[in-house]
Amino acid sequence: WVASRFRARNAVLMVLSLAMFFGIFYFSFSMSSMGEDQMLSALTGMARFLSTFPPAVLFVEAMLGSWLSLLGLTGLCLLVFLLFVLVFSRSFVRINSVLREKHSRANFRMGALKSSSQRKALFTRELRRYFSEYTYVMNTAVGMLLLTVLTILFAVSGKGVLSSLLEMNVSTSDLMPIFCAICTLMCGMTCTTGVSISLEGKTLWILRSLPVRETDIFRAKISLNLLVTLPLLTLNVAALGVLLSLNPLEFFILWAVPAVYSVFTALFGLFVNLLLPKMEWNSA
Repeated sequence: WVASRFRARNAVLMVLSLAMFFGIFYFSFSMSSMGEDQMLSALTGMARFLSTFPPAVLFVEAMLGSWLSLLGLTGLCLLVFLLFVLVFSRSFVRINSVLREKHSRANFRMGALKSSSQRKALFTRELRRYFSEYTYVMNTAVGMLLLTVLTILFAVSGKGVLSSLLEMNVSTSDLMPIFCAICTLMCGMTCTTGVSISLEGKTLWILRSLPVRETDIFRAKISLNLLVTLPLLTLNVAALGVLLSLNPLEFFILWAVPAVYSVFTALFGLFVNLLLPKMEWNSA
């Protein structure tokens, strides 16, 4: 609802989703780093709050065997559900229209036309389509986002763990394969080509009617996948290389293995989507 009020709806949705994504990880990390006294104090405050919250009191009493509390909790839940259905049914059409509305410019002016090569035009088309679909971005970029979060967490709290491992005669070279496997896994989770053909939908005939080669179309879709993975992979590997004090060969291996797997993921995703396309679908 908040994002629907802005012209750049998808950009606002992505920013808010990323903020929530990193906020959840920060909250989880803060909870795990709390001491026993802080954890006990937080749990005590939560227990005091729940003791004054009627539904929580009814739930606890129902768990302890009070049938009267169980009936009261069930009735309360049904009442809230009926009120929600009553209110939402009256404003469903208006809410759905607001969420699906799009903003357009009213002061459009014809400017100078720009020309570019076929490959650049195809890649630009893929890039615009990618960032115009909020769910497309969030479902395919989650791997690289997780890798970035893990790198930040390791940079913040990994020094203590690293020094403890060094005291146990575990070298950073022994840890390098583990981080290489993690980076490779995250790159494998990032695949934009797996649905790139299906997303063409009923407009696929337009793309097929263009005077371009099929290999150029496929190259543009693969290039988008690599654009999503390789820049973030390079930044994260550079940070990990500095934190682990890797030598140039180890740094190259830590980057090259996930990069090669990212290329394989892009090719394999495109291959599977060509074999199993789904051209008719409804956007949520």
